[in-house]
Amino acid sequence: MLWWSPEVALGVLRRLAAYQAKTSDPLADAQPGKILHEIAWRRMAALREVPFGLYYGSVDSTPLFVLLAGLYAERTGDMDAIAEFVAGHRGRPGLDRQLRRSGRRRFHRVRARQ
Repeated sequence: MLWWSPEVALGVLRRLAAYQAKTSDPLADAQPGKILHEIAWRRMAALREVPFGLYYGSVDSTPLFVLLAGLYAERTGDMDAIAEFVAGHRGRPGLDRQLRRSGRRRFHRVRARQ
């Protein structure tokens, strides 16, 4: 889809950036900088029958966000849009540090104590 309609990718990047985690929330597996994995807007989320409305517990959402931003820039040359995401993307420094140190991304869940 990126080769045919890059504005769709830009919309996805903007939406995900808008919902990027700003605080830690163990129930939603949120940590500052993580990219959203799932949204639950239905009645169960509103009534807290499920523990989250926004869920961040994915090992690949943040790296895929960075990958899509790079592919979008390569396809369109729209560096103004990329500058918008780089400036606002708080998860990338931690991701970069992990990749430089070990060559792979580590993932661990932060759970609330029960």
